[in-house]
Amino acid sequence: MLVTTHSYKGLSTVEVLINPYLKTRSGVSNRIIIALDRDGTIIYDIGYCDNFDFMLFNYRLISELLLETVGNVVTVVTNQSGIGRGFYSVADFHRETDSMLLFLSLCGLDIDRVVFCPHHPEIKCDCRKPSPKMLQYLMDHYINCYSLIYFGDSTSDRESVKALCNSKSHFEEVKIYKSFEWK
Repeated sequence: MLVTTHSYKGLSTVEVLINPYLKTRSGVSNRIIIALDRDGTIIYDIGYCDNFDFMLFNYRLISELLLETVGNVVTVVTNQSGIGRGFYSVADFHRETDSMLLFLSLCGLDIDRVVFCPHHPEIKCDCRKPSPKMLQYLMDHYINCYSLIYFGDSTSDRESVKALCNSKSHFEEVKIYKSFEWK
């Protein structure tokens, strides 16, 4: 997995994981960014866990997204304060993410990159949702995209998207959806 760390426009540190399982790289023909929250959206939120052998995936969301993602950029944007709290390491998170990306790729859902905030909430970093900085990173990285569709489950997800809309976003359209309910 290619891991890059960015100091980006005033962000403390944005960690970006590039998916090694992606069949084709994102290019200028992509027009929509589909951004997914991780815990509570793609996978069931079990709290802080240092054993990543157990991941329960939201298969309903994955199946719904398969048609939507063709020709578009799919990303994950996630707060991971368990790293900052010392519950697990960045290396542990990278291993877990690698497993998640492989599984999703085998399901047909190719995630282009994962952007995450590893900081403790008390640090008051610039990148932790509800700050729009991680979404702004995507907006600036995928400059030819004109639309953002965001799937999240929490207030901080919605606030992050609202803050992006209040900034000087080049997106013509921004949509946010609450993820499918876990049953």
